[in-house]
Amino acid sequence: MNLRHRHRYEWTVGLLLLGLLALLGCARPTARKGTPSPTPWQPVHRATPSPTRPTPPPTPTATLTPAPTATATLSWLPLIYEPPIQGAGGTYPPPATPPGKMPLLPPEPVDEITDGNMLTFLLLGADRRGSGTFRTDAILLVVLRPAEHSVSVISFPRDLFVYIPGWTMNRLNAAYYRGEYSGYPGGGPGLVADTFMYNFGIRLDYVALADFEGFVRLVDALGGLDVLVACPYTDWRLKSPELDPEDPDNWALYTVEPGRVFMDGEMALWYARARKHSTDFDRGRRQQEILRALQDKLLSPGVLPKIPALYRVWQETVETNIDWDVVARLLPWARSLDPARVRFYRIGPNLVRHWRTPGGSAVLLPRKGYLADFLTEALGPAPPERTQRLGITVAIHDGSGRDGWGDLAALRLQVAGYTVSRVQTLDAPLEATVVVDTRATPDPAQGQALAQTLGLPTTAYQAAPDPGSEAMFVVLLGPDYDPCFNPYAVAP
Repeated sequence: MNLRHRHRYEWTVGLLLLGLLALLGCARPTARKGTPSPTPWQPVHRATPSPTRPTPPPTPTATLTPAPTATATLSWLPLIYEPPIQGAGGTYPPPATPPGKMPLLPPEPVDEITDGNMLTFLLLGADRRGSGTFRTDAILLVVLRPAEHSVSVISFPRDLFVYIPGWTMNRLNAAYYRGEYSGYPGGGPGLVADTFMYNFGIRLDYVALADFEGFVRLVDALGGLDVLVACPYTDWRLKSPELDPEDPDNWALYTVEPGRVFMDGEMALWYARARKHSTDFDRGRRQQEILRALQDKLLSPGVLPKIPALYRVWQETVETNIDWDVVARLLPWARSLDPARVRFYRIGPNLVRHWRTPGGSAVLLPRKGYLADFLTEALGPAPPERTQRLGITVAIHDGSGRDGWGDLAALRLQVAGYTVSRVQTLDAPLEATVVVDTRATPDPAQGQALAQTLGLPTTAYQAAPDPGSEAMFVVLLGPDYDPCFNPYAVAP
């Protein structure tokens, strides 16, 4: 392989790893001398990033001429003459939709809560298989704090109803396309960045958009994924990708059971997107399971021969402003970060309220005070109680007889902040799940808390001091263990 092609392939794998590994806890920060503060997106007035594919031409807009005599009926028309909206995060254009036609008036812009010690990445997934407009139905924010060796992942529901600068109140997932076709400064990434700053006070340093067709191709180019499924899930699925989705007879209920499940591209996309029998909140959990499986596959020894195919998929289906310099700075992280230092969050039902617009659309309205506190905690340093759990080591001996259940238990503990030192599969099944405290001086409170983290009763805790133990606690996993858990329900 010549040097030019080698650099190209390294760049491609680096970008893939950055988006996926940083999200899933394999991007690992190391101390850097003179770490520069990231250059934030500047609201409205910024250089337009070079997109991977051509940006659609701006849609012509009519110039409104003020009426010779202003009247109450026409007073809302010349909005283009209204002053911009001033906020702590910058200057934003006023609504293009008349206030009388808006379902809600825009809220005031919020203050910025990100700082120069963070790097922020917004990962978007969109369905571009149709010929019309598209929405970004997967919205994941990844926040890296290099000095603290920590990562926060926040799932945003697509139906969150926010102000999209220069346009109107609308769903969050409409911002990218609006920026692309309206000629907004910076295009789709520019408008998404201003939308996040205006409504959440979050600066976006980097934005990456991948379409769902490219996702299917990527998974198939990798040879499929082994996905750790925590909870059983049943939903309608097309019997075969070649069948007409408009024919009801071509659909059937399909169930995925907990454990390690092999998925090709189409099945992985279905699992990540399905919500007929679920919610947008649960879909965020399943999307993160898919991304963890992608992480494992990209780090596997067999990925090297597949790099050319991965590069073609990346080049044809991903739009991003992430460059090689960013990748070169972040790739060394992959060797040192403990997965327990990755915190997972979602904007859940307690942070929003359901609302139906005058046009009949079901959306989610942010509960401002609650949401601001939540985002501040998610972006900030880890709470002291989580830092204390990092010092507790746990070994898992899997006697459940179910493929992948030991790894699911390990993930559950890591999400809560525990350090899992080993997962071992036993030859013979166990009768019941037990949490064993092997220290010379047992701590029942710690052991019972660990048991509760695994969804077990406190009676599952036992003290059995063992000077030769490989960890402070040993979890003996039996077939009675229930692997289904909500990672966001665990205290951060």
